[in-house]
Amino acid sequence: EASAGGQEAPLPATGRKKSKKGAALDKNGILPLVAAGVMTAQQRRRQRRDARRRKRKKLEASFKDYFDFRERLNRIPPHRVLAINRGERTRVLRVKIEYDAEAMHVKGGETLISADHPHASFLQECLRDAMQRSVLPSIERDIRRELTERAEGHALDVFARNLRQLLMQPPVARRVLAVDPGIRSGCKVVALDEFGHVLEHSLITILGDDQRKEHSCKKVAEIIRRNELPVVAIGNGTGCREAEQLIADMITEHFADSDLAYVIVNEAGASVYSTSVLAGEELPEYDATLRGAISIGRRLQDPLSELVKIEPSNIGVGLYQHDVKSKPLRQSLDDVVQSCVNYVGVNVNSASPALLAYVSGLNQLTARRVYDHRRTHGPFKTREELKAVPGIGDAVFQQAAGFLKINSGENPLDATWIHPESYEVAKSALDYLDLTIQDFARTIPEAVDVAHSRPAIALQRTKEQFAAGLDRAADTCSNCGGAQQEAATTGEIAATTEIAATAVTETDELVTDAPVTDAPVSDAAESDGESISTGSDSVVSSGELTTGSSAVLGETPVETTTGVAPSVSDAGNAEVGTLREEIASKVRNVDVAEVAEKLSVGKHLLEDILSNLARPGRDPREDLRPPVFRRGIMKLEDLKPGMELTGTVLNVVDFGAFVDIGLSDSGLVHISCLADRYIRDPHEVVGVGDVLRVWVLEVDRDRRRVSLTAIEPGTERPKAERLAEQQQAERSGAGRPRGGRRRPQQGEQTGAAAGGQGRGQGQGGQGRGGQGRSGQGRSGQGRGGQGRSSHGGRPGGAARGGTKVQGKRPPKKVKPVAPITEAMREGREPMRAFSDLLQFYEQSQTTPSVDPSTETPSESPGEETGNE
Repeated sequence: EASAGGQEAPLPATGRKKSKKGAALDKNGILPLVAAGVMTAQQRRRQRRDARRRKRKKLEASFKDYFDFRERLNRIPPHRVLAINRGERTRVLRVKIEYDAEAMHVKGGETLISADHPHASFLQECLRDAMQRSVLPSIERDIRRELTERAEGHALDVFARNLRQLLMQPPVARRVLAVDPGIRSGCKVVALDEFGHVLEHSLITILGDDQRKEHSCKKVAEIIRRNELPVVAIGNGTGCREAEQLIADMITEHFADSDLAYVIVNEAGASVYSTSVLAGEELPEYDATLRGAISIGRRLQDPLSELVKIEPSNIGVGLYQHDVKSKPLRQSLDDVVQSCVNYVGVNVNSASPALLAYVSGLNQLTARRVYDHRRTHGPFKTREELKAVPGIGDAVFQQAAGFLKINSGENPLDATWIHPESYEVAKSALDYLDLTIQDFARTIPEAVDVAHSRPAIALQRTKEQFAAGLDRAADTCSNCGGAQQEAATTGEIAATTEIAATAVTETDELVTDAPVTDAPVSDAAESDGESISTGSDSVVSSGELTTGSSAVLGETPVETTTGVAPSVSDAGNAEVGTLREEIASKVRNVDVAEVAEKLSVGKHLLEDILSNLARPGRDPREDLRPPVFRRGIMKLEDLKPGMELTGTVLNVVDFGAFVDIGLSDSGLVHISCLADRYIRDPHEVVGVGDVLRVWVLEVDRDRRRVSLTAIEPGTERPKAERLAEQQQAERSGAGRPRGGRRRPQQGEQTGAAAGGQGRGQGQGGQGRGGQGRSGQGRSGQGRGGQGRSSHGGRPGGAARGGTKVQGKRPPKKVKPVAPITEAMREGREPMRAFSDLLQFYEQSQTTPSVDPSTETPSESPGEETGNE
């Protein structure tokens, strides 16, 4: 039977005759296998297709707020530019710039083509074709490129500020139980001592039935009791909230009467560090999963020392971080890390090579040499010994010495910010205050230097090795060997000052019979033998770790310089405290200008020296608020409008700040709710790591979104008053331009400022940023406007594209014009220039020709040639 197309129709399956080849395949049982393979391949293709559809649907949902989105070019904020660019790259969005092309063509024709030109229509078509094919597409590309460059520059500023806030978080010098959440492989649990050394580790599960969870709770509780841990650090990765729920239940059941608390730690980059070469050198006996957990715990103990080991670009520091160019981002973030490290200072006897590499004047090679020299020759006793390191000459020493501190050294000034070049001035200042260098040495907090090079190897010694090390360190330790040996078996060896010399060597071959350290300058910091002879007093007691609010609130002792764990042996020394207060009182009463003149030094130098004398061993991070510690988990169903909460700022973006309030998803404080006054940039009032009191505005349970406010209910200013302030700020050119109402993160919120940071107020009224070049930067007119404002730039001058006020130029010499020939007039000879064409045009007119020097530029294209 023939089909409609004239071809033979296929036979029904029941009546189809099998070919000999098909029969042979069927007889051998191969045909069913082929059919099964075909079906499997089809199923795989179908699964891949469904996965692509799901991915596409998810992408479309993330850019839903940008469908049919329109906004003026001079008001679009930087974060929207980056979001639109991302959507365009993923082929979810199509972007175009809308403009009146016909009006531009008409304007171009009026400017470039004379109305009475004999070939005006032809030139109009040429102009239209040139604008459509070349000019307008080129202008669109330039506009998009300028918007992207401006947005990336603004994003770099935001990322740099966020990273600085993250690095400058105050350290918590306490024992920590670090928890690295995991769903499939379970949670890695690591107990760390005050110095970041591993005491114990285990693996627990956070999923399953109640019996398995109860078993995990008991295991964690035993680890906490056995190692006397006051704080639990939980990473914010996958499974964070499940782990938090487990820890909260464990606290409620086993530690209801104690001060045990937990804190959520940002684990961005921990997985990258755990598989890095540096992690392999520091923790060779642990696998990558345990290294990540150790990194999480150390981030709470000393964020700066741990985060410098990670590539800055791998630390989550803001939205659209991976949408900007990698080279400028890396350079900007490296500069921030270097600034933070030098601002805090580094203990040269305990810092890792990764930390030393960011010190001013040092690089990776010289940092490694300093580290190797310390391992070979023991701790540095003075700053001058740094010159013995290969590669550190006078120039490098001059740059780096002020940032490298030496605690319990021969010179107490080496533990301060005072540069060796200014030691004589510091001694003269002490003499003026009627103090001696020995009096000042007693006020410096005694610190235990701990090498972070190979902590696990230093901790996992045998009892015999540890006892031998104690015998070499001091002869007066005969009554404390048993206690110290017990500490060695549990990993608490790091609490003794013997680590200052033996931990940096990593092997017993490098331990000599000479005294470990020599510090005769202070009564509070004598020989290591005397420190060790105190027995268990040198180890922080369980009462000091688990009782009192200081362990929970994260209050840090006086000295928490990077790489150094403070000793609490002199915390209650009333004599030392009285002496510190006496020095501080004398410094406050000093007439700096008068003393600077007597000592023949600069005023600012003397102020810096006096501040170091009044507060020796100061860590600038001490002035910041500690992280928020919790004992119970928060649920979305428990939130109600008006409820007061305490949260930590996770990220600051143009349109507000994201705050961790204990939920699986962070809440948003919109920029309009950050302060009771008008602000154009959220960074003016908050930063990453800040602790905020917030109140719940709205809870969207369907979308799991929480809107927060930092303005206490009942104290809000009237809306009309705030609107008037905003309009006044925008009219003055200092305000945030009002963009569209849609934003891609949460609800219908006003977008962020196009400015906020960066350079001046931008072009065409668009805010480029805050306090950029010379104060407030350009005025709101920008290009083509009224020039730069009187706050910065060129006062009274015109902006680019405007009318420039210039002096009178000398007249140009008029060149004589050769008349056209008869052959040119008849078309038998080509014309030489446009001036010949002008002569031909004038001679062909019936009216008398007009002097070209009196014509306007639009009517005489030959004006510039000077024809007369």
